[in-house]
Formats: sequence, structure tokens, C-alpha cells
Amino acid sequence: MLISGETLDDEHVNLLADVVGSEIGDRLRVAVAQKTSIMTLSRSEREHIFASLREDAPWQLARLRDVMAGQLQRRARLDRNQRRVAGSRRARG
Repeated sequence: MLISGETLDDEHVNLLADVVGSEIGDRLRVAVAQKTSIMTLSRSEREHIFASLREDAPWQLARLRDVMAGQLQRRARLDRNQRRVAGSRRARG
């Protein structure tokens, strides 16, 4: 299954579901059972998964954690730039 640009086998998706828990974990388990090939996640779901993996990610999920960290950092940078541009436009009137 493709999650955040990383391909995980079913065993690792189930491991991720165990680590993450909550409704997201349930969604992951259902996706495995339905043989889903791509898992679409909201930004808040990505942040929740990353937070679950941040401290003690099982080695099988370490690459996913690292990829998600980079994605979230890029997104935060983009958001800051967009706010700065919007503030600059408001200041100019």
C-alpha cells in the first residue's frame, strides 16, 4: 500500500495501525482487508501518524517516519511563506 509516498506491505501497514491506534488505525486495517493500494490521508491524519512514530518508530516504519517528517516540514514552510505573502499584500492595501 502506498502511504505518504512510501510503499508498505500489509504486515507493515498493520504494524502502523497498531502504533497509531484510533480511527486512523481502523482505517488502515480496513484498507488492508480491502486490498487498497493507495491510502489518502488528511493533513491532520499525517500529523497524527507522524506524532505516533516520532519517538519510538519500529524499524520497519522508520523510513515512513523520515519521509513524513520531510513532507510536514515542507508543508509548514509553504504555509509560512503563504502567510507572509498574504500579510505583505494586506499591508500594501
